[in-house]
Order: sequence, then C-alpha cells, then structure tokens
Amino acid sequence: MSTVREIQGWTSAVGRSFRAALSMERVLSEPGAIVRAVLAVIAAAVLGGLTGDPLAWVMMSVGAFICGIGTLLAPVRHRAVNAFWMGAGFSLAALAGVWLHQTGWYFLIALAVLAYLAGLWRALGVAPGIRACLVVIGCMITADLAATVEVGLVMVRWMTAGAALTLVAQLLPPYGRRHPAQRKALAALYASLAAYARTEAEGTVGHPAPAPFTAARRALDMLPRFARPAAAPL
Repeated sequence: MSTVREIQGWTSAVGRSFRAALSMERVLSEPGAIVRAVLAVIAAAVLGGLTGDPLAWVMMSVGAFICGIGTLLAPVRHRAVNAFWMGAGFSLAALAGVWLHQTGWYFLIALAVLAYLAGLWRALGVAPGIRACLVVIGCMITADLAATVEVGLVMVRWMTAGAALTLVAQLLPPYGRRHPAQRKALAALYASLAAYARTEAEGTVGHPAPAPFTAARRALDMLPRFARPAAAPL
C-alpha cells in the first residue's frame, strides 16, 4: 500500500508540475522598458543595414535583442547598470566562444559546463538565472558560427555594438522614481500587513495567515545579500 501511495503521490506531483508549466501568467512589463528595448533593436537594424554588411546587420541586431531581453527582467539595480553588466557578460562569452570554436566538437563540453553553471545561477533568483542563460547564448553563437578567429572577432565586435546601443537606450526617458522594484515589494508588504491587521481586528483570523510572511520574504529578496528563492506557498 505504501508503494502505491508513493506512486500516486509521484504521478500527482508530476501532473501538477505539468499543468503549472502550461499555465500562463499575465505579467505586465514596464511600458518604458519595452519601448527602450525596441528602440535599441530598431537602431541596431538600421545602423547595421547602413553598413551594407549582412554580418554586421545580423550581429548588431542579435546583440541588441538579447541584451534588450535582459533589461526587461525585474531590475534590482539601476537599469543602466543591469544593461552594462548584461552587455559585458554577453560580449565576453561571445569572445570565449570564438576560441572554443577552434577546439572542434570539444567545445560542447565547455558549453555543457557553462549551461550547468547558468542553471545554478537560478538560485540567486529568476532574473539572474535568465540573464545567465542569455550570456551562454552569446558563447554558443560564436562557438558554432565563427569559421575563423578573424570572422569571430568581427562578430563579437558587432554584437558588442548592439549591446552598447541597448545601454544607450537605458539612458532615455522616462526616468521614474529610484528603486522601483524595491518600492513595489514594500508596497505589497504593507498592503498585506494592513489586510491582515483588518481581518485580525474583525476576529476572523483563526491562525496566522501566510500572506504577510510571503510578502516579507519577497521584499527581502530585493536585497542581494538576502536574496534566495522565495518559500513555497503555505
């Protein structure tokens, strides 16, 4: 009987995970962040096209697009700082891919290690994990497509130019208030605490509600030294 219950529990857990993976949550990104990312890609496509070099056009667009995705994630630090480190990591990974291409199929071993490390980066949060995966993509592009070192260095140069356009786009208005992510997390925490206080005053609370503690954990995640995956719903 215990084995049957374990199998039922396992299949139930797999089913819940599968349904959760297929469900879509409506997450509204900041409109200004979307506009800045789109403008960077458009600028990269136009400037790359004006060079008359298809390689420049494609690589600038790729650099601006991938680094632009990194700017759409929840920012803990200033958006320009996030864009700078995203572009620097992407460019360095692409440069490493140029040299890995010369090793033949052995570059797959290094790529597997990098992909594994990017997966471990998820422990620091969703946004850092996604940014780490985007950086690994830069290495994969040049490691797979750079026919020679010279061509690879040209690819890296144009991808870095696209990442630089993404950084420049972050300096455009609107600027908004400082630390928006931290402000939103604290606002959610205060709202949850106020709602809990009202229900407790009305005598409708039989045991401590988990909502305030979950909100507090998410607010604490905004501080890098305390950041870790949020606790599961109670």
